[in-house]
Amino acid sequence: MKINEKLVFWIAIAVLSIAIFSSCTSNGEKISQKEKDSIDAIENANRLNAEKEENLRKDSLAFYENLANDLLEKKKFTKAIEEFSKAIEFAKKEESSVLIMGRASAYFSVNKLKEAVVDYSSLINANTSKSVCYYERARCYLKMGKKKDGIEDLRSSMNLGNDDSKNLYEKVNPLKKRVAYYVTRCCDGSTSNAKGRGACSHHGGVCNWNDPVYEEYREF
Repeated sequence: MKINEKLVFWIAIAVLSIAIFSSCTSNGEKISQKEKDSIDAIENANRLNAEKEENLRKDSLAFYENLANDLLEKKKFTKAIEEFSKAIEFAKKEESSVLIMGRASAYFSVNKLKEAVVDYSSLINANTSKSVCYYERARCYLKMGKKKDGIEDLRSSMNLGNDDSKNLYEKVNPLKKRVAYYVTRCCDGSTSNAKGRGACSHHGGVCNWNDPVYEEYREF
């Protein structure tokens, strides 16, 4: 009988015992000490079994997590992904974030970018290390050629104070210059709206009839 089947079995016994107990007491019948001892024994066995199950879960979690981290450190990413996935099966919700983060990193390293995006997205939705996860998901998007999505994630990460995102943002979406319009530039540095004779007559004359004025912009 498997562990989960055993647990279901003991729970069923406990429920049945409680039902018998309730039925007897509702009919005003006294329960013998032997019956009480039997119920106590079942409840105690159920408690011990639950403790055993929890200890087994924790041991399994620690085993696979340590193995996964060791493989990740040795850059054996494909194997690390397998062990992280096994560890996640034994993790409670509050324990799984670090494991998912490790698996996502391994996915990225073997170019399984869609899988990495799924993991980082799940962490973002769970409000886990959002500034880091936005940054890492941005790296995935940029590597996938989804520049706009990547830059949006970088902005989100920057808003949360992530310095790495600021540096990458400036690299992939730098400030550029373009001509916004042209002006008549007088020789003393001032400008004039005039285009004919008399332009800049009180400012040293015209030095450039079409002096460009630039504006800064980003691609996204």
